[in-house]
Amino acid sequence: MSRYRPFAYPVKAFGVNIKEFQANPNLADNTNQINAAILEAISSGRKVIGPPGVYTTTGTINLGTAATPAAVWFEGTPGFVIDHRPPNDTTDAVVVAGLDAGRTIVNGVHIKGMQGGYGYGRDLIRVSKGDYPCFYDVSLTNPKRDAFHVRPTASNQWVENMWLEHVKVQFASKTSTTINFAGGISSSDTSVTVANGAFTTAVAPFNILIENEVITVGVVAGNVFSSLTRGAEGTTAAAHADGVTVASFIGRDGFHFEVQGAWTSSYKPFINQVTLNNCETRSSTRHALMLLNTITGGTNANKLSCFTITGDTELAGEKGPHALVRLQADTQPIENISFDGCAIENTNAERTGAGIEVTGNCSGMFRVENTVIFGTGAGTGVASILGHDNFPHYYVRNINGSAYAPLYSSHTGISKKVRTAALAQNATEDVHTLIDGEWLEVLVTDQNNGSNNKTWFARATVIGRQVMVSASNFNLNVTITEVSGQLRITNTHATTKALEVFIMRVHKDTGA
Repeated sequence: MSRYRPFAYPVKAFGVNIKEFQANPNLADNTNQINAAILEAISSGRKVIGPPGVYTTTGTINLGTAATPAAVWFEGTPGFVIDHRPPNDTTDAVVVAGLDAGRTIVNGVHIKGMQGGYGYGRDLIRVSKGDYPCFYDVSLTNPKRDAFHVRPTASNQWVENMWLEHVKVQFASKTSTTINFAGGISSSDTSVTVANGAFTTAVAPFNILIENEVITVGVVAGNVFSSLTRGAEGTTAAAHADGVTVASFIGRDGFHFEVQGAWTSSYKPFINQVTLNNCETRSSTRHALMLLNTITGGTNANKLSCFTITGDTELAGEKGPHALVRLQADTQPIENISFDGCAIENTNAERTGAGIEVTGNCSGMFRVENTVIFGTGAGTGVASILGHDNFPHYYVRNINGSAYAPLYSSHTGISKKVRTAALAQNATEDVHTLIDGEWLEVLVTDQNNGSNNKTWFARATVIGRQVMVSASNFNLNVTITEVSGQLRITNTHATTKALEVFIMRVHKDTGA
């Protein structure tokens, strides 16, 4: 069966083999040799070929640069591996700066970072600009920061029409050990003595996870950790006693897409039309997928838009406090995001963040369909979708998860199911913010009423903010009202009952 390729790439018949420029698995550094082969391929209109072998690099492989963006086809044959060993934490393994309307293809490449105890590195693949950048059969292992990082830069202002297929990300398994702090550690300490010497051989800076706090260790001197950044990676600083379990916290995000900075007339970044098809991230430490818009100033055109995650893509992570998938938009929006046929899962039952978490300014449609959201951690958000209603239109259905996931649509025929706590007499719950131009049908049942829970005992029609109770089997044992613009369910039964609420949107004036 042939695999669908969305873009053709005409090149001359023969590629440029990196060995023609003296690249060799026995060299301590092949950076210059590989970059020389790339420049030759660009000038001659051929692709770059990486033959079998493990090729160590200490610098960045440049598929185009900010000054001279280019369209490049970089293809590794089976067994081709880049082992990235930079001298610092500011050097990426591969940077793509594509040409406008010129296609960059990366195919069959395996990139390794932080191998054999080596502790330096940054992103394994960074894309700063490109029209039609495509990545096929790419394997990324053990990044110091992000495995796949996309962010337009000041002189490279957009990334568009991106396709990722069979891109696999693997983070190193985190080492967990019991650690003794001399005298414990307060929530504000920036230096601490490690009594049992754990992690003292790690290359700083590095992150450790203590309970639900990530701490960046800036300096290691013997068994003293100093220059600590407390509450790193969006966590909260806290006090920790001697003898707590500490895990190394390698890497950050599996797939990271970001627009950031201050908008100017010459800097108008955006990321648009991105597809992840049959991709995978395993053991991610922060987010398996992060969409981040922190651009200041500008217009709604400076956004992340039209992302499709499909084709059995698996977004998984291990222990940590973060959401597996996070969409964060500050001033400018994130728009039109779709998950279809995916698995979003916590792989070791110690993740306390949500399955999908959305915050900030969103526009267009958010869709999650035919997707498994799996998690068994103790956190309240595990296996759930949070903040999806930041989008004006959202469509979530056929979700299978080990914990509650909402079912809701901004169109006809899909219901939102709200599981309440057991409501005592006169207890209330506000379950929906009412919107002008919206027509809802509301049904409430008593979960304790019989074995099949099919006896509805309250029903209401809501148009705009007007509530019309059309039926109530138990007189005033439940009331449905509008309070401060929200739909309120009140249990007036004399004994404690567990209510189950269904809300169906029949119509909404989407032009309002």
